[in-house]
Amino acid sequence: MAQDELDLFLQAGVKDAGLVIQNYLKPVFEGVGYGYTNGWYHTAKAHETLGFDISVSGNIAFIPQSRLTYTFNNSDYTNIQLTNSSTAQLPTVLGPHLKGERPEVTFYNDGEEIVRTTSPPGAINLKEEIGFNAVPVPMIQAGVGVIKETDLIIRFIPPISFGEDAGRVSMFGWGIKHNLGQWITLLDYSGVDVSFLAGFSNFKVTADLSEEDDPATSSNEGVFKMNGLVFQGIISKEYINVFTIYGAVGYSRAGSRTQVLGTYPIDPDFEQLPVDPIDLKYGTGSMNLTAGLRVRIVALTFSSAFTFQEYPVLSLGLGMTVR
Repeated sequence: MAQDELDLFLQAGVKDAGLVIQNYLKPVFEGVGYGYTNGWYHTAKAHETLGFDISVSGNIAFIPQSRLTYTFNNSDYTNIQLTNSSTAQLPTVLGPHLKGERPEVTFYNDGEEIVRTTSPPGAINLKEEIGFNAVPVPMIQAGVGVIKETDLIIRFIPPISFGEDAGRVSMFGWGIKHNLGQWITLLDYSGVDVSFLAGFSNFKVTADLSEEDDPATSSNEGVFKMNGLVFQGIISKEYINVFTIYGAVGYSRAGSRTQVLGTYPIDPDFEQLPVDPIDLKYGTGSMNLTAGLRVRIVALTFSSAFTFQEYPVLSLGLGMTVR
């Protein structure tokens, strides 16, 4: 929804536009990163050899209030300046979107005023649209037991297209969970399972940025890639073969790369942008603490967990497990 407004900011040059886009999209990149590094497990107990589970899950990363806006300082930019002040809070892509609440911005080229606008990039305002500020990350996951109480796990989002011009998303990840309790006699007889998990994921989104009436932009594309790592120690206890209480402590990190690829003709009053003008890299990480509950009825499982970290995450899952 903000593509036309971002096109205007591209006219200010690569340095200024890159900083605006980086600040503007930051909560989406960070939210997706925290969302898709969660929800790897619903018990510390590993499968027996060739036992397996498959589930559909959704991780909902809640956006902190501090990430709904960002501070725009004139001193950070060369060709973009606030018209009536030197600093202001502007909305990120998930923040408030009313144009009347956004300050006027002036665009310059070599110190000469070119254009004024009262429309810095707007926002989705998720709280107004769905009732809360959060980024959902759905996925399919499967795990299989191999030797020595070790599970191999894969998770994925099959390639999904959002209409001819809207974009495409896909994700693949793999992980390993190993039962540590088998090596500690006291734990092995206590009925408490303790495991270690390591997981890696790769997430990709592409979007068509071409203009329908401009053949020169036919190959324009936006590309967002993210790699995520998570390491956690997990503990769980099963009761009457139905309820499992589990918790974990660990660390997760996600790094991303955002590229605006192609040729972008701009107003002749500004310098022409280079080919593939934007290439931004992000990185974020956090210690985390997870608490969850799984209910198993025969082979069906229902799980829910909450992870406390920089972006809190609620994980919900429905699946089938066979020991």
